[in-house]
Amino acid sequence: MASSLSSFSPSSTNASDDNLKADCLTGVADLHTEDVLDHCRKALTDNCFTSQQKVYDINLKYLVEGLSKGAPYPDNIRRLCYEGARTGERFKLENGLLLYRDLQCQTPWMIFLPTKRSRAWALYKYHTNVQTGTHRGTPRTIENVQRDGFWWPSM
Repeated sequence: MASSLSSFSPSSTNASDDNLKADCLTGVADLHTEDVLDHCRKALTDNCFTSQQKVYDINLKYLVEGLSKGAPYPDNIRRLCYEGARTGERFKLENGLLLYRDLQCQTPWMIFLPTKRSRAWALYKYHTNVQTGTHRGTPRTIENVQRDGFWWPSM
């Protein structure tokens, strides 16, 4: 598994940045689910990484810190996590993983994939892989990713 958890900017034109992007995705096809979960746990404990990421316009670092401390949340995190008292919580931290559920669709809890590497693994497994994906299209890919309990905001 690659050690870099960096967030890469799409506007990068530096050749070494492009190499780093490619290196970060090397071996994605060989990862097992537990490898990806360990990668996600590591990413969520990396303050440099989480401070550069946002989930629905909330800094991932603050979201993880607020959930892990169990302390009163700042208003913006409370709104993101609970979305009002009647609907329940949307995010929780469990076993070092950030979990999400869509309250409107009443989905079960799904593991948030925070890094490009973890998302690339999901796309490979559920879309590209000849045994499990076979290029069935976007709706089926999303359905299969969510069926197995994974999620990220832009999917």
